[in-house]
Amino acid sequence: MSVACRATSTTTPATTCSGGTIQKATGDGISLTNAKANLSLMWIKNNANSGIKGTTIPGLTLTDLLIQNNTNSTGEQAGILINDLSDASSQITRVEVSGSTEDNIRIHNSSTTGAVTFSNCTVKDNSTASGNIGIFLQTNTTGNLTGTVQSSTFSGNRTIALRADSGDGSTLNVTFKNNTITAGSPNQGNQGIEASRASTSTLTFNVDGNTVSGMISTLINVFSGSGPGTATGDIKNNICTGTGLGGNQFGIRVFNSGTSTLGQGAINVNVANNTVSNIDNAYPIFGESSNSSGTGGLLKIAVTGNNASVVSGGTALDAIRVQARNTSTVCASISGNTTNSGGPGFYGLQVRRANTSTFNLEGLTTGPQVEPTVHNFLVAQNPAAATVSSDGTVTGTITGVTVGSCGITP
Repeated sequence: MSVACRATSTTTPATTCSGGTIQKATGDGISLTNAKANLSLMWIKNNANSGIKGTTIPGLTLTDLLIQNNTNSTGEQAGILINDLSDASSQITRVEVSGSTEDNIRIHNSSTTGAVTFSNCTVKDNSTASGNIGIFLQTNTTGNLTGTVQSSTFSGNRTIALRADSGDGSTLNVTFKNNTITAGSPNQGNQGIEASRASTSTLTFNVDGNTVSGMISTLINVFSGSGPGTATGDIKNNICTGTGLGGNQFGIRVFNSGTSTLGQGAINVNVANNTVSNIDNAYPIFGESSNSSGTGGLLKIAVTGNNASVVSGGTALDAIRVQARNTSTVCASISGNTTNSGGPGFYGLQVRRANTSTFNLEGLTTGPQVEPTVHNFLVAQNPAAATVSSDGTVTGTITGVTVGSCGITP
């Protein structure tokens, strides 16, 4: 992937940066308020605040920009920072952003409705001391944002390469497709992709066809915090590769949590046809609903057609684990998965119900079931899983429900 506007040295722009150079401003390189912007073929570098900052933006098209080493503090600065985008079809194409103090790119809607598509972008190498996110799509209050990031490359973003987060009563709909996320140097990167929500917000996500490798922690993470909102979406066709022996990362992690004070949310997710490998000290694929107190949340999850394996010779856990804990509920469909035998003392596939939680399993004989019924069912549904265990801790039951009754997103 190439960026059309490219520097040939640290001091002189290439002739293809024909839109001009903006550099060394004492504030933002470009500042926009209640204005439309169509910018192309520009080199924006070494400005004290944001490279491009926009507030209440009704139209935005950025093409072939090189944005380097802007910002001098955390907070309301980024390589590209847009607050309240109201354009229904904003396009950011072949833009390279690097060297920001905190976030390289942040789009934040708190009161408007807008949409943005990133295509063929390169986002890399924010600060080694305070660098945060590569591309951050964020909503809160009453904001509404639809965001797509596709066919882009990420490397050296210190905390999370690609993040979506909704809060309060906001709405966020994201598609992350066919991106490549790799470790950088000196910033290895903590997480690859994260989609999260809290309070009464609504999050919809589609994480499809991405290649993620080399992160310190989780490669793909979906998280629902406190509050009775929902997160619904797919994690499909991704290739996730851990760092091997001595690493400590989840491959794909789906976690529903919260407290009774704010109420419990729900995740509805289809995890399908992913390949996760080279994982140590954690799980290649992990789904859990849990809570710290009160009535638990709900995780509806399909885990189908995945190939999950831990690294040989390490101390990894189960290759695939789905579990309900405390007072929460899991309703699951699990079939067609391929695994190795997991780490020492663990399994290729493990389902678990702990405490006073509820675990409903589609297709299992209807009603509460104990071993060997659950084990035999999972083996039949996942013949390529090297080893299978089901652990109904405390009362020892997992409940069979009819196929389709969980209402899992297709």
